[in-house]
Amino acid sequence: MTLKTHCRVREITVGANGMVDGVVYYDADGVEHRQTAHVVVLACNGIGTPRLLLNSTSKHFPDGLANRSGLVGKHLMFHPYAMILGVFDEPLDGYKVPPAAAS
Repeated sequence: MTLKTHCRVREITVGANGMVDGVVYYDADGVEHRQTAHVVVLACNGIGTPRLLLNSTSKHFPDGLANRSGLVGKHLMFHPYAMILGVFDEPLDGYKVPPAAAS
């Protein structure tokens, strides 16, 4: 495996056999590249994953990869996030606890 940092995948490519065969991505300078692969792992959170699937159209997948149902990217729900900050006279070592805990 080679890890390429500061890159953004534009689409997942599909070969003539209908199987995923790589990706098209932009490097840190905005230059487009194509990377072939035997395996592509898609793990881009609730926004990035549907973005890539919908961008990955081909003759085999005209509506995007894994979107035969037309539901990719639909019914997405964001959960509200609230944060409260406080200032204390003494150090509380808040960095020692998970972010969900009081710090």
